[in-house]
Amino acid sequence: MGLHYELLNDAQGVTFVEAGAYYDSGRNWATFAGLGYQFKLDKHWRIGGALALVNSHTYNDGAALVGMIPLVTYDLGPIKINAAYFPRFRRYNEVNAFGLYINIPLGRGRPAGQTTVDP
Repeated sequence: MGLHYELLNDAQGVTFVEAGAYYDSGRNWATFAGLGYQFKLDKHWRIGGALALVNSHTYNDGAALVGMIPLVTYDLGPIKINAAYFPRFRRYNEVNAFGLYINIPLGRGRPAGQTTVDP
C-alpha cells in the first residue's frame, strides 16, 4: 500500500512522488519512497519508472538501497494499481521479483503551463 502525489500532469505523462510499505517475498516488511515519471498510454494506462529508496531485511543485507524501478500503472481515479519489477542484481537483490501494489492519490498536479490568476 502506498500514497501517491502528482507533481505535474500533462498530455504526455505524469511526474510523481510516492511512499509506502509492503510485505515482501522474504516475509519482511519493506518501506519505499520514490520520484518517478510515467508516459500516458491512454486514459488509464501508464508506463515508466521511479528512482526509489527501498529498505527491507530481505534485500541488500538489510541496508537501504536506491535503484530504478520499472513501473506499469492502471489508474482508476480514486486508487491506482501498480505492477513493478525488481530485477536480480548481484548481491543486492538475489532473486528476480514482481510486485503488485495499490496506492491512494493524495493530490493531482496541475497541468503544465497552467497558472493561477487572481481576480
